[in-house]
Amino acid sequence: MKKLVWITGGGSGLGAALAKAHADNGWQVIISGRNQLKLDAVSSTHASISAMPLDISNLQQCEVLVSEIIKAQEKSGQLKRVILNAGTCEYIDQGKIEAELFSRVFATNFQGTVNCLQPLINQFEKKPLQIAVVSSISSLLPMPRAEAYGSSKAALDYLVESLRCSLFDSKIKLCLIQPGFIKTPLTEKNNFPMPGIISAEQAAKKIFSAMNQNKPVIRFPKRLHWPMRLIAMLPVIFRSKLLQSLTQKPHRKMSITANREQ
Repeated sequence: MKKLVWITGGGSGLGAALAKAHADNGWQVIISGRNQLKLDAVSSTHASISAMPLDISNLQQCEVLVSEIIKAQEKSGQLKRVILNAGTCEYIDQGKIEAELFSRVFATNFQGTVNCLQPLINQFEKKPLQIAVVSSISSLLPMPRAEAYGSSKAALDYLVESLRCSLFDSKIKLCLIQPGFIKTPLTEKNNFPMPGIISAEQAAKKIFSAMNQNKPVIRFPKRLHWPMRLIAMLPVIFRSKLLQSLTQKPHRKMSITANREQ
């Protein structure tokens, strides 16, 4: 029986590249997202990819879809891996707080992930399953205008590491993915430097290889990760001034790491 992977946000960007990487290596793939046309476009590229639409901000939809995937295992293959990749990004005007914007970003990036994790953990606590959560390397360093996006990703980091402890004796293995800049139609709109940017296909290849090695944390690129770590160690006043000077005013909405659809 073939191995099955379920990928959220699979209609474009990193999610689509991950779907193709798995399919090319003999996996059966189920992709989910809100845009049926994008899902169909990706699934049409490979016979092993099938589409199941989903709004991850809706808990009931997540529970129903997980149940459908479990029932379909006899035909589709045994579910061995889940990659919770769906996400969104909105910038905030500097010095402002917008509650509705935070709600939108957290509804997808954080609560949407929780909505998927609940039925998965309930169903697979005693069965082997690898679950990867796509966060962002930006969660390592507070950035101006990325307050909503960055804090939602930092919340994911904490969630995954806490669950890793709670589920230590279970058969569920968690993987935290913190990618840097990934080349997508959305990141092309960014009007600030994006050091270490790579294609979605390159990122998918790195993630696929690392997950096959059961790495608990996947973080890249190193040339962006280590400078961010060093800057984070600076005294607060110097760090804040440096980050403010490096940040240019971006468009209202754009992706920091990848074009990941909701």
